Amino acid sequence: MAISERNRAIFEGAGFDAIKLEVAFAGTRFNLAVPGVANQAKEWLVETEANMQQERQAALDLDRRRYNVMRVWTMIAAIAVASHRIGYLVAGRAWGFLPLSPS
Repeated sequence: MAISERNRAIFEGAGFDAIKLEVAFAGTRFNLAVPGVANQAKEWLVETEANMQQERQAALDLDRRRYNVMRVWTMIAAIAVASHRIGYLVAGRAWGFLPLSPS
């Protein structure tokens, strides 16, 4: 059953939570007692919830991707710092700044 443009505008104006409450408690605020309007409201709720789920999944995917990128950059930075420190130690021993043996 297709949702009429008038009812779609009413539902979108009221919001997801308000329509969900009206459907759950058979409210009369949005003329849900009129035959067909309650079914259109339920159908709109299903469509809207599916869209919200897709948006939520897209946001989670983006968040996961950002986390993985930051994790890779952190590993690269750790490797760079370690190699820089090793370079200082090797250069210091080669030029005589650091003793070769602990004694």
